[in-house]
Amino acid sequence: MPVMRFNNDPTAIVYIPDGDDLSVRINVLNVPSNKHGSGSIEFLDMNGDQLDNFMFSNENRNWNSITFTAPEGNKFYKLKFSNPSSWMSIQGPNRPFAFMDPLDTGVMKKPLKIWTYVPNHIGLDMSFKYLTRNIIIRNNGVKVDGFYVDEPILKHISGDGIYSFETTKASFRVLNTPHLFSLTKEQTIYPQFE
Repeated sequence: MPVMRFNNDPTAIVYIPDGDDLSVRINVLNVPSNKHGSGSIEFLDMNGDQLDNFMFSNENRNWNSITFTAPEGNKFYKLKFSNPSSWMSIQGPNRPFAFMDPLDTGVMKKPLKIWTYVPNHIGLDMSFKYLTRNIIIRNNGVKVDGFYVDEPILKHISGDGIYSFETTKASFRVLNTPHLFSLTKEQTIYPQFE
């Protein structure tokens, strides 16, 4: 599984199917940037009620294998990442998963590829901050766009299907559809449209 690194406080959704295993497993590294740095992950239902949580101390600078267990399957749940004055890296989870908030990834050693669904009848309107480095956008492995962001820009991505966005540093948001970016193509979550 790829590693995502960020310094904002994104929320993600994760889908738990019916079955004997209702667990969400995720590996997390939280590195404080000063003595006040900390971090936590909350496991919430879709109403925002907390079901469980994990707290990082300032001294905990190792990878942690964290497991949350859902009360029932065939439902979506939320993972709320909070990392004040810290950089957080995650790997996983073991379920279909997508970030729901804009991401500020910081600089990563290896390019990160993240995935999202582009609806044919809408496309994606996206804003990229100047903190973003070179972005390569692909559909089915074919490059459809590539650009370097040296000042804030807006982009419209048209097409249909699952697209990948590859970069070593990103700060962006989706403006016209739910923001749903996954760490692997197989974990892509499709938004519902009326």
